[in-house]
Amino acid sequence: KPLALAADETCVWVADAVQKALWRWQAGEWRKLASPAALSPALTLPGGVALSDRGELYFTDFLTNRICRRTPCGEYSVIKGIDCEKPYGLCLQGDEVYLTDNARGRILCYSQAREKYDVLFERGEGWSPIALAASSDGWLYISTGRTLSRLSLSLGRWEPVVDALAWRELGLGKLCHLGAIAAKPGRIVVSDTIRSNVVELILAQ
Repeated sequence: KPLALAADETCVWVADAVQKALWRWQAGEWRKLASPAALSPALTLPGGVALSDRGELYFTDFLTNRICRRTPCGEYSVIKGIDCEKPYGLCLQGDEVYLTDNARGRILCYSQAREKYDVLFERGEGWSPIALAASSDGWLYISTGRTLSRLSLSLGRWEPVVDALAWRELGLGKLCHLGAIAAKPGRIVVSDTIRSNVVELILAQ
C-alpha cells in the first residue's frame, strides 16, 4: 500500500504502509531500504517522504510521532526535539523541512541548518492537514480530506484553492480524499486516494 513517494533524476522512493518499509527503485530494480528493524522502536507507519539536496531521505513515522532521516550512506536516525502528533505529509524547500502535524492541526517547519523547528501555521484540533508540497514561487500547498489550500511562505497569507463543491463545478465528479500533492508555479497535481485518480489543476493568475 504505497502512501507517498519522492524522486530525483535516478531513483524513486516509496513509503509502504503494509510492509512498514521504504522502497527504492533504481536501474529497473526495487530494493527495501527501511524495515521495522532499521529503527528503534520499529518503524510503524511511514508516511511522507522527501529528499534533500544533500541526498538525505526524510520520512515521517505516523504512529510513533517521529521524523526520521536516512543518510546517503544508509544510516538512520530520528530528528530530536520536534514535538508533533501524527505527522504525515512532508516536503523540502531548500534548507527547510515542512511537515503536517495532523492531530494538532499545525504546519511545522524544521531548519536543517539550525536543527530547530517552528510552528508555521496553526488552526488547531478539528483541522487535519494530510499532504503538502512547496512550489518554487513561494507557496506551500496543503490538503485535508476534501479541501486544498495554500500558504504564502513570505507573507503568511492563507487562502483556499479548491473544495468538494468547486471540484464538482470543475466537472471532476465527487471528491473523496486528497492525498499526495506535487506543485510548481501555476500548476498542482493531486491524487484522490479513494477514487484512485490523479488530476492536474491549472491555477488562475
